[in-house]
Amino acid sequence: MTRLSELVWTGARDALLRELVAAGVSRHDCIEPLAQLPGAPITNHKQIAYRMHALGLRLTTERRREIWGVSIWKERTYSYTPERRAYLEIAYPANVPKDQIMAALAAMDGPPLAGWDAIISYATKIGLRRPPRVRDWAREKERRRRAAAKLYRRRTAKDAAARPPAPKPAPKAPQMAKARKPRPLAAPIVVERGPAIQPSPERADAVTEDRYARARAALAKKKADHAEVARANGLPLREVYRLAGEMRREARA
Repeated sequence: MTRLSELVWTGARDALLRELVAAGVSRHDCIEPLAQLPGAPITNHKQIAYRMHALGLRLTTERRREIWGVSIWKERTYSYTPERRAYLEIAYPANVPKDQIMAALAAMDGPPLAGWDAIISYATKIGLRRPPRVRDWAREKERRRRAAAKLYRRRTAKDAAARPPAPKPAPKAPQMAKARKPRPLAAPIVVERGPAIQPSPERADAVTEDRYARARAALAKKKADHAEVARANGLPLREVYRLAGEMRREARA
């Protein structure tokens, strides 16, 4: 069974790859000359990297430094000139809008910038931080409420459209109203009232004294609840506290 690597890499391609690596050609530039030789197509530089690893081919130190000097990442690092870095150190921590920062950096001399993500990466690398954004929670709560209400209306309308229409009820036959018989008038009720009972001050004082006596007896117990004593004896809470104070003074005397 023939392997896929044997279809891609022939003896002629391996020999040409050794010559290209010895000459210092990059892997991207090796794709086109290798693809001209017979064999399965070579589409990306990863195939060349795998074959170089299989054959034990390595670039020289000088070639590696040369490739690194012209790489895109090195160009992105060089794109931040001293003027751009000085502006970034002032504008980035001051929370200046990103569109304004990108426009100002693009107007300065230097290579083109990669984007806002690259600016964030570079600013983090040199130790710059943007202040935390202060959020208006009242406005955020109102925005979420409106979004939830809009979503609810949309779902309700969708469910109503999918639901079949309810059948209309059949019209009822008209019915004749029955004549009601007049009710006889009830005879007026006469209540005979006796003589009014006059309240007795002596009885009222006796009832009050009895309540106070029961309240004193309840307060004499340990851990008595003043509110419960007031509720059980029908006394105001302030009177219960007054009685408790009197009992404490009498006990001290």
